[in-house]
Amino acid sequence: MLMVCVTQHLVVNLRSRFMKHVVISGHLGSGKTTLERYLVQKHNFLQPDIFLTRNIDDNMDRHISHVSCEEFFELFQENVVSMPMCFGENWYGYSRKSIMKALNCDSKFVFNVRPYTGLLLKSILDGCVSVWVHADKETRVDRIENRSEMKDTQEKRMELDENESVYKSLYDFVFESTDQSSIKSFADRIIASQ
Repeated sequence: MLMVCVTQHLVVNLRSRFMKHVVISGHLGSGKTTLERYLVQKHNFLQPDIFLTRNIDDNMDRHISHVSCEEFFELFQENVVSMPMCFGENWYGYSRKSIMKALNCDSKFVFNVRPYTGLLLKSILDGCVSVWVHADKETRVDRIENRSEMKDTQEKRMELDENESVYKSLYDFVFESTDQSSIKSFADRIIASQ
């Protein structure tokens, strides 16, 4: 692990390349989306266009398109959707245009992804930094308590999260998310260190 952030302390071993993209992974309720949105709003990162089959209550994120399974598979066959992944009973995929922009380094992107996908993106995107966001279980349970997802869906996702923790050691940064200000401070320090 090249870079580690534990609570408020950042130990940095800088890479010789310029950071262009950020991949974020971690457990449900750890603060991944808060970090992602902050990088978009404060540091002008782009979010890739995403196609998904899961119903979402709050589609504040304009980069997300809800489609049926049939539409998703058609879009994949037409090379509109790339990197399809199944999580639970739902399909997710990026627009091919977004992936091509990231590969060509036309824009800087932030990807909020499952751990394996994050490492895959890191391995193919030049200038990509990986961040694992962690919060203790009590904090995560408190954060997801009021979400609209069904309780059994949350429990399944939390169980999968525990199994995927094995990937954490391969991430550049491991960050302990305590509150929104710690997330914002961490993001600012990552950007400043590059």
